[in-house]
Amino acid sequence: MGIDPGSKSWDFFGLEDNTIILDTSIPTNEIIKEPQKAITVIKSVEEDTKNGQIKMGTS
Repeated sequence: MGIDPGSKSWDFFGLEDNTIILDTSIPTNEIIKEPQKAITVIKSVEEDTKNGQIKMGTS
């Protein structure tokens, strides 16, 4: 699982055996109001590893 905590949305992505098991986004303003939403997404996936922040954009 990778998490991209962006300024507009938090994106969550997970793979298992080359199959997408998680691909969802939550607007950042919702995460600020209800941080439990991020934890719920993270706990919804049973995986062997969790990665922190992933960077897909440019710096």
